[in-house]
Amino acid sequence: MIDYTVDQLVTDIKTTASVPAAQPRFTTDGIIKIMTRVLQSKIIPMMMTTREEYFVDYEDYTIVQGNTTGYAIPTNAVGMKVRSVGLLNQSGALNLTNLPRLSLEQISGYYYGQYVPFGFYVQNNNIILWPPNQTTPSDTLRMYYLRRVNVLTSSVYCGQVESIAGNILTLSDVPLSWVVGDTINAIDAEPGFNTVAREREITLISGNDVTLDDVTDIAVTNWIALDGYSPIAQVPVEVHQLLVQAASLEILKSLGDTEGYQKLAVEYKMLVSYVMDVITPRVDGSVKKAIPAGNGIASWCGFGWRS
Repeated sequence: MIDYTVDQLVTDIKTTASVPAAQPRFTTDGIIKIMTRVLQSKIIPMMMTTREEYFVDYEDYTIVQGNTTGYAIPTNAVGMKVRSVGLLNQSGALNLTNLPRLSLEQISGYYYGQYVPFGFYVQNNNIILWPPNQTTPSDTLRMYYLRRVNVLTSSVYCGQVESIAGNILTLSDVPLSWVVGDTINAIDAEPGFNTVAREREITLISGNDVTLDDVTDIAVTNWIALDGYSPIAQVPVEVHQLLVQAASLEILKSLGDTEGYQKLAVEYKMLVSYVMDVITPRVDGSVKKAIPAGNGIASWCGFGWRS
């Protein structure tokens, strides 16, 4: 199995930036912190501009009739914003109806007899349905959003699953800092490095055996890390070297190596162009887009398009 961990990328960074061996500022953990900062401030925003649905996830909420305080946007949503909000009707076939976003001006107009379509508005970090009583209890509120990638960490603070028996995971190693009650997540060791399980509680540790409250979706070779962390940069493999160069630029700037910085900056700019060509579009060839059969909320209300 190919080793995609950040530890391998750290080795590349030390070579690319010619990091002095005796430089105390750039330990492995220090470089990984730089990688996380670069990943979240440069790489992820760059990938978001492609609008190719990278990092899209969703959260479902049980609708409470008359709820005027709203439903919290997930805390790990990039920019604390949602991609879309919809009603999920699971009474029969899966049916998702996107809701329109309403302005505060439209909401205030509701009390003066003006027509206001059923939808939602944003207040601080909450999504509030409006009017609050016009929802079907059997429906579920679904928020799609761009999930923030996990903070990077060295594989020495993680363990890789070697076998599973019941709720017991046998790992390649168990960090000494882990204790019963900690929550962990599981990361797929293969591209695209998805988080396959989140917020699983450790109930027992015995040697390299870790018992969890739930092992659903966890598989052999998955990496286990404390919740919110990952030993692998959760971006396409083709982006990993871009991350290496971006972190190397930060180090060269910190070292005051102007000449090295300028040379690598030219290469970095070229690599950005190559990577963008690789990751977008996500479907190559001449792709036909499906034409919707209805008109979103109009269809949900029983109105369709006129022919």
